[in-house]
Amino acid sequence: FVLYFRYYKDEWGGIISKFNNIILWSCLFAIAASLVLGYALSTTITVPIVSVMHKAQKLAAGDFEQPLQVKSNDEIGALTSSFNYMASELKNTLGEISREKNKIETILNYMTDGVIAFNRNGEVIHINPEAKKMLDIDDFNKSFNDFSQEFNLEITLEEILYLDSTNMERNVDIFDKNVRVYFVLFTDEAKKAEGVIAVLQDITEQQRL
Repeated sequence: FVLYFRYYKDEWGGIISKFNNIILWSCLFAIAASLVLGYALSTTITVPIVSVMHKAQKLAAGDFEQPLQVKSNDEIGALTSSFNYMASELKNTLGEISREKNKIETILNYMTDGVIAFNRNGEVIHINPEAKKMLDIDDFNKSFNDFSQEFNLEITLEEILYLDSTNMERNVDIFDKNVRVYFVLFTDEAKKAEGVIAVLQDITEQQRL
């Protein structure tokens, strides 16, 4: 067999041009489709994550309202559900802490003994009204060692925190009152000292008797 091919440049030029146009439009369509699908996919993934991020910022500011809406059953939906559960538990925990704090503050405010709490740096973190009354002071901002020196307690913060002193109470005269001062360490969960509580008890009447 003899096979003979004849090529006409003008005719094939049109066919090649059409073929190139098909390839060009196919590429443009593929790019447009990939952009649309990519945007839709990124929106599906990023929008819920951005919502979780904004909700986390609101949680940090104390806003626990308006839980996130779960819009899917995939990993993003599971993340959203877990975040809502975490926010709910955190709200309950902070509410419980707030109630306990209010209860303790109420007890301290109505105690007949004075209470002054110092952190491990010796700074005052709490003083109840009875302690202010005993010390005849409205604004107490003394450090522990200054407090001890001013009222002749003869004990330092370092002795209580680090030397495990066995004599953790003092009897002193404050103005016209006889006051017994008890020192108690408070610790964290690891039993590490976090500060000292000084309890002031007016024993003037007992001393007089």
